[in-house]
Amino acid sequence: STRAEARVGGGLGAAVAPRLFVGDEGQYAVDAEVGGRSGEETMSGEGELKVVTYNLQNFEGDWRARLRGIARLLAHEKAHVVALQELRRSPGRGDDMFEVLRASLPEGLYPHGRYARAMEFRNGDEEGVGILSRLPFAEAPEVEELTLRENDPDRNQRVALCAWVKLRGLLAGAGAGADVAEAEALVVVTHFSYEAAVAERHAGELLAVARRRLLRRAGEAG
Repeated sequence: STRAEARVGGGLGAAVAPRLFVGDEGQYAVDAEVGGRSGEETMSGEGELKVVTYNLQNFEGDWRARLRGIARLLAHEKAHVVALQELRRSPGRGDDMFEVLRASLPEGLYPHGRYARAMEFRNGDEEGVGILSRLPFAEAPEVEELTLRENDPDRNQRVALCAWVKLRGLLAGAGAGADVAEAEALVVVTHFSYEAAVAERHAGELLAVARRRLLRRAGEAG
């Protein structure tokens, strides 16, 4: 297997495994070696996996004006994977931030994507996280709910959006071995709580989610 490394900051909501970085400054980090595979081949140069995370802050301020700047930034960066938080959908105003953003990007830049609802509001709006990818998904992304306890001061439901992305196109020509066709990376997207204790608990849950999925994948590869 190939080891993917990515550091993403600024209100981080993504983790890339087997090397995981979660937390605002990647302070929760772990090497997740599974199935006896050490994954010592690190992607660099042509094979570097570029991940960007962005909190869109729902409809705050002039959303449409911010949209133009966000679209320009993402088009310039051309990251392989983009993790998005605070995506708002509002039937009342006919606005869907995830779909509007995708439509504002250059055609074909991010052919793969998925939105996951996390919370609903009384006015019918909902908010969630999303992923955009230039790399194809190995399978349909899945969603797992993070814990919401009765005594949590933050009453918002949080989720983990889990996607396996194929690295074949990324690694081709980067000196990768014969197993390049099977190389994948697990990307997990979430929006951490503003309550530190809840965020720390969810960070641990994300690591467990990633480990469980890595072990399951290793078992499938057999």
